[in-house]
Amino acid sequence: MHFSEIVKRAVDRNLLSHVGRDPVAAMQASLNAAVRGDSALLVRSKPGYFSCAPAPRRRPRPNRRRPRPLRRPLHRPLRRPSSCPSRRRRLPRRSRTMSKLCSQKLKRIRC
Repeated sequence: MHFSEIVKRAVDRNLLSHVGRDPVAAMQASLNAAVRGDSALLVRSKPGYFSCAPAPRRRPRPNRRRPRPLRRPLHRPLRRPSSCPSRRRRLPRRSRTMSKLCSQKLKRIRC
């Protein structure tokens, strides 16, 4: 609808609280301001013509049902290493052998 027609209908129905010297220019300025922004209720269809913005599309409702539990676990439970020293696999440690060598060298030097 053209903004001048919107002004005529608003003045006829006493919808405007303030009618100045030029209600058409005031309405055009306020309609142009109402079109701006992301959540605008009005859309400019062509210069001077305004219409209501289309209703936003409804988002699909989130699925609130809980997923069914799995019948079997997805992975095997992790086993903790046993506390028995014979069962524990002992990895070779370089630091221990190096420390022995160093201590032997130190003993030789001190003597």
